[in-house]
Amino acid sequence: MKLLFYLMLLFPMAGYTQISLSGKVSDQNKTPVSYVNIMVKHDSLLVAQTITDSLGNYRIKVGGIGSYEVFFQDINFIRQKVSLHLIKDTVVDVKLEEVNNKLSEVIISSRKNIIERKAGKYVIDISNSVIAMGSDAFILLGQTPGLKASSKQIGLVGKSDLIVTVDDKVLQLSGEDLVSFLKTIPSNDIARIEVITNPSAKYEAQGSSGVVNIVMKKSSREGYNATVNVSYKQYQHANFNENASLSINKGKWNVNANVIFATGTDLEEHAIDTYYPNQTWYVLGDGIDKNKSFNSTLDIQYRLSDQTQINLTVLNTNKKSDKKSDYKTNIFDLNHHLDSVSNSSSDQENKNVQSLVGFQLKHNFNTEGKSLIAGAEWLDRGEGSNQDLWNQNYLPFAVQPITVSKIRSTNRTDLDVFTVNSELKLPVGGYELSVGGKATFVNLRNGSKVFEGVNGGYVFDALQSPVSIYKENRQALFSDFKRTFDQWKLQLGLRVEYTQTNGTFQKDYLQFFPSLNIGYSLDDNNNFDLTYGRRINRPGFKLLNPFRAYINAYDYWEGNPFLRPSVTNNLDVSHTFSHTFTTTFSYSNTKDNFEQIAVFQPGNVVSHQALNYMNSNLYQVMLTQSIKSGKWLVTNLQLQGFYKEYLAKISSIADNRAKGWYFMANNQVQLNEGKTVSAEVNFWYQSSNAELESTFEKQYSLDFGLKFLLLQKNLSVGLNVSDILKSNQERFSTQVNNIRQNFYNYWEPRSFRVSLQYKFGDKKVKSEGAGMLNSEERIR
Repeated sequence: MKLLFYLMLLFPMAGYTQISLSGKVSDQNKTPVSYVNIMVKHDSLLVAQTITDSLGNYRIKVGGIGSYEVFFQDINFIRQKVSLHLIKDTVVDVKLEEVNNKLSEVIISSRKNIIERKAGKYVIDISNSVIAMGSDAFILLGQTPGLKASSKQIGLVGKSDLIVTVDDKVLQLSGEDLVSFLKTIPSNDIARIEVITNPSAKYEAQGSSGVVNIVMKKSSREGYNATVNVSYKQYQHANFNENASLSINKGKWNVNANVIFATGTDLEEHAIDTYYPNQTWYVLGDGIDKNKSFNSTLDIQYRLSDQTQINLTVLNTNKKSDKKSDYKTNIFDLNHHLDSVSNSSSDQENKNVQSLVGFQLKHNFNTEGKSLIAGAEWLDRGEGSNQDLWNQNYLPFAVQPITVSKIRSTNRTDLDVFTVNSELKLPVGGYELSVGGKATFVNLRNGSKVFEGVNGGYVFDALQSPVSIYKENRQALFSDFKRTFDQWKLQLGLRVEYTQTNGTFQKDYLQFFPSLNIGYSLDDNNNFDLTYGRRINRPGFKLLNPFRAYINAYDYWEGNPFLRPSVTNNLDVSHTFSHTFTTTFSYSNTKDNFEQIAVFQPGNVVSHQALNYMNSNLYQVMLTQSIKSGKWLVTNLQLQGFYKEYLAKISSIADNRAKGWYFMANNQVQLNEGKTVSAEVNFWYQSSNAELESTFEKQYSLDFGLKFLLLQKNLSVGLNVSDILKSNQERFSTQVNNIRQNFYNYWEPRSFRVSLQYKFGDKKVKSEGAGMLNSEERIR
């Protein structure tokens, strides 16, 4: 591994030229102001400092491409802050106001478009989104352009899964557990959502199609503020969410705390039609999930000096739910005569407790950009479930059942994850070199017990009560090089991960993940980008768990400890015209796709088993356009066309090929001059398409929101309606072993929501996105 590290340091060098910031500082009478103190900060740390000369001029080297905050300070003038995103040498002239004016501070900024697009990445600014108010992270991801959010996964439209991170920390969750956690994150605490389709080498290689990073709000200026949020959502049942946040930024301390309490009832509807050779089974089911959750977050930052900062993060999650499900199965013969009826009922209690402790050190060695980031994180999660399942079989139109069966099961999962990571940025001449590493240690224990009902009691079934222990150690090294010269920019990266697993079987493997980004600016209106990246998608821990989760007496899910990761190669070529219209061509190839596939057992029992069973290719073109109509309307449009082919690796299914398209329109409207009343209208449409062996029907959704700012903009009132047309319903079909199944799923995205938010505290406090650069390991 040491040899590998040195080889990475010798990786063909590319980097960046330091950017120069210059200009002139004057007063309101255009008189130059000398000896003004100028400080440049990046990620809240001081990176450069200078003063103006006797003529008010200044020039300073700030580092590479990125976002910076520049402060201009003088005892006789009001401090002024300028926020910039620098990509080349820039001139900024500043006029200062004398301290006898009413204003205590000036901030130069412009209203951002809700969607900002860059090469390999786009950012959604939640602060400008009306529909976001009073919702949660899961709803926001479902309304994010180009994303699809379901109970199984978060992914890109037309592509595969994405890894989900919060402040660059990966969530060790997947499937329903991930959805449940995202629902506990209030939208009011989110600064922005970053969709990174081609992450650099410093990011975790997990996630076939890239990374979705949820950036939480932090306070970055002196003072304190607090926010109280209350939201009421009405589906068929009511849901309530209350949270409070407090930010204190005083001297060297920056403390952010948040508590969230949510309670409600969720309804889901399902239907499955299965066409056996001699019978047809029609299943109708619904579930009511009553849940409560309490979450708390504490983030403490302390500045040891202008160059050094330490950060402690503590997060706790506690959720309980009681889910009751009922399924009715009508069984017909070939003549479509009713043969029998099967009724199943399930009562399941779930409890999830999670704790996270993270520590980070950030240090800038000098003003030339040399810096070190090091951190450690420990995650402890425990999950438990108890389920009682009853099944009764009837002859047609009979009152008394002919057979009755009962199953009682318990499952316990304990997960411990410890990670350490570091990143060192080393500007060398005109280049920027970043090197780093990460070590991850995973311990997972699954234990289950199944009891079958016999003669009024329950008998332990040892064959269906597995205990599994899984350990995974992973070490990663990365190097990343950047350079900008003339009209070109170049970024090369390499990440190497060595993984050792120890469970049902032992396996060690070494994987290389190169990345490439080439940009060319023909002129101010034409920019070209080429990106390439190799990614991996490791199975979620639940898919590795051999425990059976029963849907009804004839349908259950089970994991597979022998699953292999899938590997994807992504290539994108894009052109941006006038910074508003972008055309992107994409190709992706994936080996060893995995998911749970139907395996038909004797007695028409369906086992959904996790297997690696397909390879795939994706070809896609995407057009995006941002249109500003005066000062009152901003429209973002996105159109995608794609062709998919899935190539089967097992004999029970056939290859699956499909073409499709996706359209999205996001409209932000200011309804008055004071900008205290605003509206947002979103619409998206997804045509029929394919996912693995499944063929999906069309889906679409229309959302509308209003936002009112009252009491000097301290009180915000939001009114939102989601899925107005009740058209966001999932319908798809599969064919396995020549047995066709049709599925219908609906998780109640249609809702009406009323939200109240009140802010109080020091008016100088400004909430903006900032995040603890920590380990990126929490999504499995």
